[in-house]
Amino acid sequence: LMLPHMYGEFVQATEEFINNNKGIYDDSGNIKRAISMADAYYGDDGEVMEVFKQAGKPVMLQDYKITE
Repeated sequence: LMLPHMYGEFVQATEEFINNNKGIYDDSGNIKRAISMADAYYGDDGEVMEVFKQAGKPVMLQDYKITE
């Protein structure tokens, strides 16, 4: 884990996301399924974002700042 002290917060946020139906949670690693089912991409710059662009899907990059 990169930030082990934040693991509890991650688990809590993930459970809240899933339990409150705030979106689609997919931890399968199947990128083709994710691209075919999603209307757009929201997240970090990277390979997945590029694949969404190539598929002609809208891409939105998050702008965040981590502070401790």
